[in-house]
Amino acid sequence: MIIPYNCTGEITLALVFKLFYSLFLFVGVLFTAPAILGLEHVDDTCKSLLLKGRYNATGHSVADSSSSSVTSDLRIPQVIHHGMIRLVAVVGERHSGTTYLRNLLKANLDPVSHFVRDNFCSFKHFHQVKRDPCPDLNLTLAVVIFRNPYDWAMSMHQQCYCRKTNQEYQAYMENVTFSTFMTRDWIQDVYSELAQPPWRGPLTDPQSGKSYYSHIMQCRAIKIRSQLAIASWAPHVEFVRHEDILHPRDAHRWLSRLIAKYKLLPSKSRTLRPIFLYKGMEQERSFNAGKAMSESVWFNTSLLETNKTVREQVHLVTKMMDQTVEVQELCYGYLMSA
Repeated sequence: MIIPYNCTGEITLALVFKLFYSLFLFVGVLFTAPAILGLEHVDDTCKSLLLKGRYNATGHSVADSSSSSVTSDLRIPQVIHHGMIRLVAVVGERHSGTTYLRNLLKANLDPVSHFVRDNFCSFKHFHQVKRDPCPDLNLTLAVVIFRNPYDWAMSMHQQCYCRKTNQEYQAYMENVTFSTFMTRDWIQDVYSELAQPPWRGPLTDPQSGKSYYSHIMQCRAIKIRSQLAIASWAPHVEFVRHEDILHPRDAHRWLSRLIAKYKLLPSKSRTLRPIFLYKGMEQERSFNAGKAMSESVWFNTSLLETNKTVREQVHLVTKMMDQTVEVQELCYGYLMSA
């Protein structure tokens, strides 16, 4: 141990105190850093990946999600050498932020050099497998987005996009409570019933012969595993969490890293262009990051104390979800206690 001396060679109590106080602060930061990043439930392998930047991991609160004024100084880095990526394909489940991500990428990448679309080897919501319709994988970057299971499940209950026609959807969802929606068989889902092994549902309908899942969270877990598996056969894959690109500064940080890593060409403005309006399936929809975060149970855990319905829903999602997938394999520590 190095003993502090003053200029005359004598040990000073003040210097000793400073040394031990600094050591105390260092140890405190070392042991609390994972909690600050929301990694308290994540194993050591995932912590290493997150802290090294393999995944984005930020923690902005609702209070600092704000308007476009914060983006005036968010410059996108200039790339000297253009890489080989020509196609950027967005992949993700329904209500995971795929439309937002696609428009964020389209607004900030050079449209001549990079074509951004929500179709990889299949449409973005389907299970992705390596097959003939896949684009040239050497020239394609697949960006897979995930969202926390609580906000996701609540959004799916509001609109599941799980039937081929609106008439079928109305018949399936009429007067269905959140509890019933979460616990009943997840069958005839338009984006899952044609899944190929090993991603198809473990149960089989004796009448149609089609596979299905025992409940929606089982379907989600298998879909997440199929999305993580893309990295085993596609050379260029990035994973991002919806919660970590909502705030403009987080979006800027992630885009800057993505552009530098793959030598992508940014848009001519070279300044982050946040998303305030994007075109949906039927009409243009406004997007407000602050509003989205303020309505999220993930960003507002105080709702668990003040809202009994939300507390019961969070408890049910935690009970039904595959925690091995959500907490460990996904490397995000997606877990709340109601």
